Amino acid sequence: MELNYSDKNVIISNKNSIFLAGPTPRDEDTISWRIEAIKYLRKRKFDGIVYIPEDELIRKNDYIDQAE
Repeated sequence: MELNYSDKNVIISNKNSIFLAGPTPRDEDTISWRIEAIKYLRKRKFDGIVYIPEDELIRKNDYIDQAE
């Protein structure tokens, strides 16, 4: 499984993939639900790309730049 966070700006085609759409935390106190989703996919041996619409290391207050 390969994790592809939004700050990578890379689209990988011709491979199984899933996009983890849904609410994105906007503060450092809220833990992203995507962490559990990734654990779930690993446990089930998902072999593909997981697109995560969050930066890998930095929590933002908004994602306007990403939407643009």
